[in-house]
Amino acid sequence: MRKLITSCCFLLYVNSQSQTPHLTGTITTSIQKGTLSCDLQLSHIPAITDYTIWLNTGLNIQYFRDSSNRNNYYYKRDYDGNNSTESMQYFFANGSKDGKFLPKYLRIKYTGAFPVMTDTVTMYDYNDWKGNIAFNGQSIRAAEQTSWYPILYDKKNDVVLDAYTFDVTVTCEDCETMYMNGDSPKKGTVNRFTSKLPVKMMLFAGNYPFVQKAGINYLNTALSAEEYALLGKWSNGITGFYAKKLGIPFGDNVTYMESAPSSKKNGWMFVTYPTVAIMGRYGGLHNLFKKGNSPVAIDSSYFSYIAHELGHYYFGTLFSPNSDLKWMFLEGTTEYISLQYTRAVLGENEYRKLIAKYIVEVKDMKGYIPLRDIKQSDEITEDYRYRLVPLLLTALEKQIGIEAVWVWLSSVVKDRAATTNYAYFKNSLLKAGMSETAFAAFEARFIVNDKAVENLIAEAR
Repeated sequence: MRKLITSCCFLLYVNSQSQTPHLTGTITTSIQKGTLSCDLQLSHIPAITDYTIWLNTGLNIQYFRDSSNRNNYYYKRDYDGNNSTESMQYFFANGSKDGKFLPKYLRIKYTGAFPVMTDTVTMYDYNDWKGNIAFNGQSIRAAEQTSWYPILYDKKNDVVLDAYTFDVTVTCEDCETMYMNGDSPKKGTVNRFTSKLPVKMMLFAGNYPFVQKAGINYLNTALSAEEYALLGKWSNGITGFYAKKLGIPFGDNVTYMESAPSSKKNGWMFVTYPTVAIMGRYGGLHNLFKKGNSPVAIDSSYFSYIAHELGHYYFGTLFSPNSDLKWMFLEGTTEYISLQYTRAVLGENEYRKLIAKYIVEVKDMKGYIPLRDIKQSDEITEDYRYRLVPLLLTALEKQIGIEAVWVWLSSVVKDRAATTNYAYFKNSLLKAGMSETAFAAFEARFIVNDKAVENLIAEAR
């Protein structure tokens, strides 16, 4: 986006028999100059007729070329903020009205410009987010949401293809450490990164330390030995809890990563599996521990955030929501399972504190739209997805029982081809064992009722 010189060259190979794209090639970056150049090949992409290729809006295309690097392809582009606010969407027309083609081989070269944000005096208070290609003078952070690498979007099925296997070499002459999501962090100015499992790609390179404790990587963190041990124990406890309740094993060990945002006051966490990233200037992972406590102890008021982020392995990685109820299934269900972890492990008092927090934040909620009437995913606002949906699922739990809710959630995670609209919400519950009569009663009281929010609050208290 802003002023970073970025030059990238990619090669796309389409294989209709394979479902997992594979990326190879080279990436060169400088965290002081804010430069990035790439020469990559992407293979094994499923054949898609109605598609777009996403690249960050700050990237300027030099050309799209064939595999021989001799012929340019004429391209068109558009912008659709409903799909990706960070990206321009590119495609190749075949001459017929609205017709498209995706070449068997495609080479892309582009350049972009973004700022290197080092002076907090001139920074905006809040101007950083997961979809930002961020240079803070000490590192580059580019997650999959930025579309820093070409991402394919299947328009017909509303599916984003951004999880790749890869074998890439990264060069950064002014970096001490590099990390590519899906592989281990490495020291040095030139490193090769590979992953045989498809992951969403994130580059984090710069000048920072890293350690590995009990199989967990910690990037740019500064905890004591006791804190590392305790965090590892609790992290494994969370993933074990989810695996048992959902009946689905958790994947690889997580990586924890800290970085200063390219803004003054932004502080948040996000997941690009298997990485949990903590962005902020106010203590990072230290906030998870009680201050001045001996022996070291977890601060439960913060730890529910970790439980939420680790839950995204199931809702966000294994299961990728889309369509009208995308945010309900992506964030609302994840918040709900983290709430259940809090109740089971941290205790009833901590659980009630979170319920009370949800109630406070939704009791004066304006413009409530019943799930049945949601037409666009963004109509499920932040309070709706993070607060109201957990209350809705808490009410569901009281109607059908907690074990039945876990059975339903497990069936959802296993349904990798779902279109997550209201019909799917209803039908998935019926398929998991809820009766038509029970669903109709639940819907009438907690979804379409004029006093649905008040009813949810009363049920949760």
